[in-house]
Amino acid sequence: MALALLATLVWSLVGASISFAGYPDQIASYPRDGDPRVPSDAELYIVFDEPTVKTGSFSVADLDSGGQGVLLLLNTPRWSALGDTVFLKPSVPMTPMHHHGMRVNTIFTESSVMLMFGAFAGSAIGNVAE
Repeated sequence: MALALLATLVWSLVGASISFAGYPDQIASYPRDGDPRVPSDAELYIVFDEPTVKTGSFSVADLDSGGQGVLLLLNTPRWSALGDTVFLKPSVPMTPMHHHGMRVNTIFTESSVMLMFGAFAGSAIGNVAE
């Protein structure tokens, strides 16, 4: 409960992700922000600047549906051997010609956890191809 209140407070104050020195940073992804014509059945991935313990939570949303977007159900994430890359696959194809977004909600390393708050801004996948 306290964490949820803290998250609400932080979001209301900054409306963005929180990252501190020593915490993992996202250094690459597929698709990149705004990529056009992403295949509707694409496997998405996020690369971090250090290995993780292969534990985290992630969201993918159809930003053009439901007014404020609709979260997509994801298959169980797959991880690279080092744990520095997570592969995400929506359980059903993404909607063609819609903008979609993805983000890291939490990611764990041996010594830290990074919490993300806020909207999908800055992580939009772009238009999904027909």
